Amino acid sequence: MLSEVLSFVIAAAWVSIATVLAERLGTRVGGVVATLPSTLVVALYFMSVEEGTKFASDVAEVVPAEMGVNVVFLALFAMMAHRGLAAALGTGLGGWAALSALLLWAAPGTLLVTVPMFAVAAAAMTIWLRRARGFSQSGGQHIAYTGPEIAFRGLLAGMMIAVSVAAASLAGPVLGAVLSVFPAIFTSTMVILYLRQGPEFTGATGSVMILGSANVVAYAMLAAWLLPAMGAVLGTILSLAVSYAWSLATYPLFVRWAV
Repeated sequence: MLSEVLSFVIAAAWVSIATVLAERLGTRVGGVVATLPSTLVVALYFMSVEEGTKFASDVAEVVPAEMGVNVVFLALFAMMAHRGLAAALGTGLGGWAALSALLLWAAPGTLLVTVPMFAVAAAAMTIWLRRARGFSQSGGQHIAYTGPEIAFRGLLAGMMIAVSVAAASLAGPVLGAVLSVFPAIFTSTMVILYLRQGPEFTGATGSVMILGSANVVAYAMLAAWLLPAMGAVLGTILSLAVSYAWSLATYPLFVRWAV
C-alpha cells in the first residue's frame, strides 16, 4: 500500500512540474524534465524491499526494452496529433499495447539485449520524426494556472502510476517491467499539453522526450547492477545520483539533436 501511495504522490507532483516547465520554459526543458527517473525509482525500491533485490534487478534489466516501446508511443502520438486527440491517443496506445505484448512473448532478460533494443527504437523514431514532421521547438509561454488545472494533472498521472505499480508487484519480471514504466506520465503530459497548447507544441515536446528517455534507461542499468550489490537503500540512492548526473551532463546533447 505504501508503494502505491508514494507512487501516486510522486507522479502527481512530477507531471505537474513537467507540464508547467514545458509551457513556461519551452519544449526542450519540459521534455527533458518529464523523462527524469521518478516513478521507476519508487517502483524498483519497493520491489527490492518486498520481493528482493534480485527480482528488482531482473525487472530493471527488461526496462530498457519497454522504454523502446514507450518512445514508439511518443512518436505515434506526435505524428497523429494533428488529426485530433482521439487519433493520437488511440494510435499511440494501440502501438504500445501491440509492442508490449510482443515483448512479453519474447521475454528479453539481459541488458545486452534490451539496451540495444532501446537505442535502435529511439534512433529510428527520432529520424522518422525529423524527416516526416520536423517540429519546431518553442521558447515557452507565461500562463497563469488554476487550482483545478494542477489538481487534474496530478490526479490523472497519480492514478495511472499507482495502478501500474500495484499490478507490477504481483507479476513476474517482464510484466513487472512493462507495468512499472507504463507511459502514464508520458500520456498525461502529452494529453494535457495537447489540450492547452495544441498539436505542434505537443509534438515538439514529445520529440525531446524520446531522446530524454535515455535518462530512465540509465537509471535502470545502474539499478540492475547496484541494487543486488548494495541493497535497496544505498543502491537506490547511488543509482539515482549517478543517473541525475548523467541527465545533467547529456541535457545539451538532447536539446541539440531534438527534432
